[in-house]
Amino acid sequence: MRWALDSPYLPVSAKKGKVRDRTVSFEYLDSWSLLSLIYEQEVDQADLDQAIYVEPYTLKFTVNTARNEKIALKEDPTLGGLTSAYIRVKLLSPGKDDKEALMLPKFPNFAPILELVAK
Repeated sequence: MRWALDSPYLPVSAKKGKVRDRTVSFEYLDSWSLLSLIYEQEVDQADLDQAIYVEPYTLKFTVNTARNEKIALKEDPTLGGLTSAYIRVKLLSPGKDDKEALMLPKFPNFAPILELVAK
């Protein structure tokens, strides 16, 4: 994501993102990078006004911003803060004509605790 040249705010940091100049990039380099991106950036339904915006996948990217002293109006007291961008993503199967969205299975965040019973 790139901030405009005349933006009164500039990105300074992002959770799971890298900031360089006016650009923030989010990079996933594991073997399952697309799945990691979707699972880690997927928005909670509570963040959105209507549940219809969640399907198939709505991703939320949050960036910490600071005031751009070169551009910001002097009478504007806002110093910056968190900025969120929401992006809707749809996964499609290659070669299919119906273009029905693929839905990923819901995996648990943690493995269940197993009770070992002595025999």
